[in-house]
Amino acid sequence: MAALRVNIIANYIGQAWLAVMGIIFMPMYMNLLGVEAFGLVGVMLSFQAIFQLFDFGIGGTVNRELSRYAHKADSAAHSRDLVRSSEIFIWGIAAFIALTLWSVSSFIAHHWLNLESVSSSQAATAITLMGVAIALLWPSTFYTNCLSGLEKQPQMNIAQIIFTTLRYGGVLPVLWYSATIEAFLSWYALIGVLQSLVTGFMVWHYLPNSQKKVRFKIQTLKTTKKFSGGLFVIGVLALGVSQIDRIFLTSLRPLEEMGYYTLALSVAA
Repeated sequence: MAALRVNIIANYIGQAWLAVMGIIFMPMYMNLLGVEAFGLVGVMLSFQAIFQLFDFGIGGTVNRELSRYAHKADSAAHSRDLVRSSEIFIWGIAAFIALTLWSVSSFIAHHWLNLESVSSSQAATAITLMGVAIALLWPSTFYTNCLSGLEKQPQMNIAQIIFTTLRYGGVLPVLWYSATIEAFLSWYALIGVLQSLVTGFMVWHYLPNSQKKVRFKIQTLKTTKKFSGGLFVIGVLALGVSQIDRIFLTSLRPLEEMGYYTLALSVAA
């Protein structure tokens, strides 16, 4: 019971820290980047939410499976094979995300966004960088689910607090040197890949040891496809509620208004 209490408190602290960082730093970003360029940050947050669907419920499924089997000595090999099989899929989808946004960056910049002070070429470059940044951060969500399933919430939240602070606060010196959306997104990509690599290392450190060699086994993914499918459907419904307004706003209104909208949502959340 004490461990459960510690895990719950750790999760609350982690979520509260994330909220505080947003409230403190989002207005600074808008001031340094300008309202329209800051609107591109809102576009990135929408893309990031949309692409969360592309794990097809695997993160939540691995969370459940590890919580059921990770502490059973005779299931250590199964747990390790599940994580290896899932993470190969996740990193492959991350590459797909980067390539997808790169391929559509010009179309979005020229035909979807309503730009004024930001040029179409600059917006296209920013969208390409968004793809890289989102792709490099994306696996960390999967690894966070794994750590949660392994009941390592304190360690998980410490890592999240460190990287959230680096992401939000660490970018300020970068923007003071070069107040451009490209610099902002490059820093976001750098911290994203570090977070994914560190949390991935943590997962493998805390997984139970096994004498068997870890293997990629597609069958381990197939056995959980029904539960994963249910989580995917829930994700689609949640996305419709939370992101549909942003998607239409970016095409119907000037990007500057997206900047104000992003700031309002960040503070309100």
